[in-house]
Amino acid sequence: MRFKARDLTIAALFASSYSALVYLLAPLSFLQIQVRVANALIGAVPIFGMPAVLGIALGVLIGNIFSPLGPLDLLSALPSLLGLLALHKLSRRLGGLGVLLGLTAYSLIVSVWVALLLSHILGLPYPATFAYVLVGVSIATVGLGYLLYAQLSRMRALKGLAGRSPNRGPRPKAVVILSGGVDSSTVAYWAKAEGFDVHCLSFDYGQRASKELLSAKAIAEGLGAPFKPIDLSALKGIFGGATALCDESAPMPSAFEPALIVPFRNAILLSIAVAHAASIGAEAVFYGAQGSDAPFYPDCREPFFKAFQRAARLGTGSEIRVDAPLHGLGKSEVVALGSRLGVPYGLTWSCYLGGERHCGRCESCLNRKRAFEEAGVEDPTEYEA
Repeated sequence: MRFKARDLTIAALFASSYSALVYLLAPLSFLQIQVRVANALIGAVPIFGMPAVLGIALGVLIGNIFSPLGPLDLLSALPSLLGLLALHKLSRRLGGLGVLLGLTAYSLIVSVWVALLLSHILGLPYPATFAYVLVGVSIATVGLGYLLYAQLSRMRALKGLAGRSPNRGPRPKAVVILSGGVDSSTVAYWAKAEGFDVHCLSFDYGQRASKELLSAKAIAEGLGAPFKPIDLSALKGIFGGATALCDESAPMPSAFEPALIVPFRNAILLSIAVAHAASIGAEAVFYGAQGSDAPFYPDCREPFFKAFQRAARLGTGSEIRVDAPLHGLGKSEVVALGSRLGVPYGLTWSCYLGGERHCGRCESCLNRKRAFEEAGVEDPTEYEA
C-alpha cells in the first residue's frame, strides 16, 4: 500500500493523539476495572482507514514506553495492530455491523494479551483478570469508540449533504434510481439541491407494490426531471419464491426477514443506471440506500457501492461516481433532511403491498411510521392500520 503525505499526516496525528491521551489522562477506575480513554480513538479507524490503524498502533507503542509493567508492555502494540486490522477489514466488508464486530474483536484480542501480561508479571489469576480487562477495554472501544464512529459518520454524511455553491456553468447530469419511496425521493431532491441535472429511472422488477412506479413518476414530475420507467418484470421469474416482495403467495413480514431481500437487486438496477448515465453523459449515479438498511441488506452497504463504483469505472472507462448519499444517516434523519428540502412525502409510496392505502403493518410501513415519529415530522401517509 502506497502512503501519500496526507496519509502520513493522519497517521502522525493519531499516534500523537493516542499517546498524549495515555500520558495526560489516567485510566478511569471502577473497582478492578480500568478504562483507558485513549482507546475510544479506535472508533475512528472505519472512517480514516489504514493511516489510523498504523497511527494508533504506533501510539500504543509510544504510550507504553513508561508502562509500570515494564518493557514487555511494548509488545502490546502487536495485538493492538492485529485488532485494528481486524476492525479495518470487517468495517470495509460489512459496514456498520462490521464496525461493531471489529470493535468487539479488538477488545477480545487485546484483552487476551493484557490478561496474560498481568498474570505473568503480577501473578494475578488469569480468568478473573481477563474478565476485568475485557470489560474495561470494551467500555472504551465498543462503547466510547462506537459513539465516536457514529458521530464521525454523521458529520461526514452531513458535510456531503450540506449543499454546494451554484454552478454557473452547465449543470452536471446525475441519474437517480427513483423507487418512489422516502429514501430515493429524498436523494432526488438532494441531487437537485446540489446543482445536478437530475434524470430519474424507475424499475418494474415484478414487485407486488407496482404502485410505487406511479409515485416515482409524480416525484420526478414535481422535480421537472426526465423520467424513464424500465420494464424488468421478467425478473419475477428469476427471483421465483426467493422474496416476498415479488411472490403474492408469500406472507409479508412485519419485521426484517431474509424473505424481504430481493437477490442482488441494487446491482442489477445500478448496472442499468450506469449504462444510462454513460449514454447521456451523466457524471454520477445515486440510489437511496441509507444507514438503517445497511445492517440487513448487503447491497445497501458502503463497501458494496464503493466496489460497484470501481467496477463501473473499469467498465465505462470513465470516472463515474456511484454513491448512496444517505448511507451515513438513519431513516429518521433522512426524513428530517427531506423535510428541509421540501420533499412531498405525501406522494411517496413505501408499502410492500399494492393496496389503495399503505397497509401500516408490513416492515416497510412500520419503518416509515417510526421514521416520521422519531424525526418529529408530520406523517402525511394514510394507513389501513
